[in-house]
Amino acid sequence: FEAGVVVTAPCDATTAHARPRLLLVPGLSVRRRSHTRCPAMWLYQTRTQSVRAPRRSDPFGLGAGGHSRSSDDDDADERTDSGSLSESSGSAPVPPSWRLPQQRRASREEARAEVAGDWRCLGSIPPVLRGDRDIVLEAVARNWRALQFASDELRADPDVVGMAMAQDFHALGYAEADILADPGFMLEAVQKDWRTLDYADEALLSDRRLIIAAVSQNGACLEAASQGLRNDCEVVLSAVRQTWRALAFALDAPRSDRAVVTEAASQSYQALQYASASLRGDRELILDAVKRDWRSLGYASRRLRADRELVIEALQQDWGAFGLASDRLRTDHAFTIEATKRAWPALLRFRQGARGHGAGWRPPKGAAKRPGAV
Repeated sequence: FEAGVVVTAPCDATTAHARPRLLLVPGLSVRRRSHTRCPAMWLYQTRTQSVRAPRRSDPFGLGAGGHSRSSDDDDADERTDSGSLSESSGSAPVPPSWRLPQQRRASREEARAEVAGDWRCLGSIPPVLRGDRDIVLEAVARNWRALQFASDELRADPDVVGMAMAQDFHALGYAEADILADPGFMLEAVQKDWRTLDYADEALLSDRRLIIAAVSQNGACLEAASQGLRNDCEVVLSAVRQTWRALAFALDAPRSDRAVVTEAASQSYQALQYASASLRGDRELILDAVKRDWRSLGYASRRLRADRELVIEALQQDWGAFGLASDRLRTDHAFTIEATKRAWPALLRFRQGARGHGAGWRPPKGAAKRPGAV
């Protein structure tokens, strides 16, 4: 190369219409002779900033009958497919544009056509085109994952992010922090899908409307709310209406609120375990709960588990409630006789179930009674 020797790529029938693979060496520039018949014929020539290496008069070995070089041929050698190459000192020549698709100079129309065919092309077009709103919308409409290739400005655009989020809420993982801290945008997002609350800015977890919109769809979202909202009876009531399990994430005030605990206990007796001690000692509330499910007696205060009427109310549903009564009632002979008279059907079912069939067992219709059965 130092002598200016011209290197040509071989050409045969199989490679006549294909571009050769080039090895770009620092200090070399790629030239293609305009008069060569084979498009795969390439010349490599050394160049410096101010001195050009001497050329041989007959680089192809054509002899006297070959083509003689002239000043026009020298000028033709300087032409390339993508213009003159950079000759700045200390830097390697820029490769041809067709070699690296991500660096090609694509027009706006070409880029839009490419992303319309394959959304992944958005990651290979020039950065300036990745900031084009129409091109990015075209790609995001094909697949929400294209949002990751958009410019920072467009990843904070409500329309672009909203289009991606409509396909999958995980698209918010590619959105900018500014839009995730926008109360209006996040409220609209949470109203559509409560799972977007996971991407909301921490400051928005104190937004009352945002949390109510989330817990109305899934009461367990109350766990992500701020301490102040978890102690808000209205917010907790909205969550409990969706599921009684949300009461487990509430703080002291909602657990002492009668309306909140009543709503939760109406769904499951197990909600009483999260009620405050004062409400578990409320006879009216516990009586209503026991009428719905006798197992509510297990969460009543010690005083109420010694209440005769309350225990008999539970025994009329299932004699298993006898084990939930206080020790004083279970050892009271008079109470046992009274309970047997008033809740004998439950006692009968209990005895039948205790014979190996489990509590609450019922004999099939038409089955003959076993000897000795009560």
